[in-house]
Amino acid sequence: MSVEAEFVKMDGMSIVLRFWGTKGNLVTVVLPRSDIDRTLADQVEFMKRNIGEFTSNGSGWILVEITKLYFEVYKYVPPRGGTYHLTPKRLVVKNAVINLNNDGNKSMEEVREIARSLEIEFTPKTSKKDLVGMVSDINPTLLKDQKCFLWAVLSWFYPPNDNADRSTKYKHENSLITEGLEYPVKTNQVQGFASKNNLIINVYEWKEERGERGELSILHMDNFLYRKNEWSVVNLVLYKGHSMWFKRMCASMYEQTDQTDGGKHLCLRCLHHFSSERTLTMLVTI
Repeated sequence: MSVEAEFVKMDGMSIVLRFWGTKGNLVTVVLPRSDIDRTLADQVEFMKRNIGEFTSNGSGWILVEITKLYFEVYKYVPPRGGTYHLTPKRLVVKNAVINLNNDGNKSMEEVREIARSLEIEFTPKTSKKDLVGMVSDINPTLLKDQKCFLWAVLSWFYPPNDNADRSTKYKHENSLITEGLEYPVKTNQVQGFASKNNLIINVYEWKEERGERGELSILHMDNFLYRKNEWSVVNLVLYKGHSMWFKRMCASMYEQTDQTDGGKHLCLRCLHHFSSERTLTMLVTI
């Protein structure tokens, strides 16, 4: 939301147009549970306050009229964890993440249920391989596992000694409270899941184009980061919508940050390195 207003000086000789946009010039995300009336009222109040400040303090400007009011609406598509993608080359080289291959991770009973929904004829003796082939011929996307977020968290809890990239290694799904969790998991579900399980979960996004070194950005910062030290911290990274667990986060950030001060201590909030743990501790406890 933004507004264009016309002002005039007392002498009537000077006229000016001023423009104010949404607070911080940022798009405001409105979810089903949001109070839309309150959100709109806050935006209007913000622009009224700007107009008041412009005409006060002896400026001599008088509001003539609101010439234009812009109201733009976009469909919000939140980042979410989805199906498997190969680990980006730079993260492979740095051995920075555990990337669970959750493609084709459906159980036999789940594959049969999908086949029934597609009205595929099969017998109790039909093998899983054959049934998967029949389903794939019609709609292969139905066979893809959407639980990469959960597998990524479990890979932190129960790291196997070998074949860490196989989601079949993680048989502890029931050890976590997953009530209310919908797959693929959206970032606005992460905080509730983390708090139920006494975890601190941060979600980052890795973007890497061909020929570029790759860059990490913050998607979700846990509300209790650096506040509940007794809770375990799990750092996840999304790449093309697929969730992975960061086991060596500093390694992935080395090229993205200034290392001239020899910084080895990474702040999970701002992704900056610090030369001493003491300096980092002072920052995060402010």
